[in-house]
Amino acid sequence: MPLYDVRRILRARKTDLTILGSAVHSVRIRCRGSCGAMEGLLRRLVDEGVRKGLIEAKSGVDGILCVYQYRRGPVFPTIERFFVVAPALAYEKEHECFGR
Repeated sequence: MPLYDVRRILRARKTDLTILGSAVHSVRIRCRGSCGAMEGLLRRLVDEGVRKGLIEAKSGVDGILCVYQYRRGPVFPTIERFFVVAPALAYEKEHECFGR
């Protein structure tokens, strides 16, 4: 089971700056292991990050824990970055202009 590092840049729609338009993504696999080991690693990340004020943990309705380093803001453009343990269905990818 992989631990994913997901980063997004979310931009406004050109016709309405208050509505989400396009987004560019970066998905990286940081490590792999058993489900228990990866969830343990994610929980340690939460514990260390919360003490430093850098991280927020949130479980979705699906029960999957996401650990946010940056939460998306209410105004576009905005960014978000989170870590999540999920089945090995996603592959690593990054928009060609993401680094800029």
